[in-house]
Amino acid sequence: MCDLRKTKLIDKISSLELYKYSIFFRNYIENVAEDCLKNGLVLESTDHNVSEVELTRLKVQLKNALLNCIISYRFHGIGYVLVKTKDTLIDLEQPVNIELPIGFEYLDYEYVRDLGVDFDHITYKVKSNNKNNSLDAVKIHKSRLIIYENFDYILKRYVPCYTESFLLDIY
Repeated sequence: MCDLRKTKLIDKISSLELYKYSIFFRNYIENVAEDCLKNGLVLESTDHNVSEVELTRLKVQLKNALLNCIISYRFHGIGYVLVKTKDTLIDLEQPVNIELPIGFEYLDYEYVRDLGVDFDHITYKVKSNNKNNSLDAVKIHKSRLIIYENFDYILKRYVPCYTESFLLDIY
C-alpha cells in the first residue's frame, strides 16, 4: 500500500535546504569530514629549500580544502581540490609536471562539470576579469586534482552518502 503523504514529501525534500536547516543532517555530513582530519596532516618536501613556514602555510590550505572536499563528497558524491602550481589558467589543461605545489584550492561542486571517470579533464567555471563578471570555462587535467569520489559504475554517476529514504526519515 502506498502512502500518498510520503510520496508527495519526497518531491518536496531538498537536500540543500535540509543541510541548511537541519542540525542533524548537517552534523551527518560535516562530522565525518572533521573526524577524518582531526589528527592533522603531515606535509613534507624532498626539496631542502622549502621553509617550515611555507610547509605550514600549505598544510593549512590543504586541510581547509580537504575539509570542503570531504563535505562535498558526502553531500554530492564527489569533491575536488586543485593542486595549484605556477602555471597559468591556460596550462591547467596539460598534465602536471613534477613541481612543488604553491597552494591548494577547493573547487566548488556547483561550478564543476565532470563527464565521469573515463575522461581526463573537468571543466570549471571561473569569474573572468571583465565588467559584467561573467563566467569562463577552464579545462583542468585530472592529474592536477585531488578527487574524492563515490562513483557508481552501475548507475554511471556519483552517488552521495545518503538516500532519499534517509532524507525522508530526517524530514
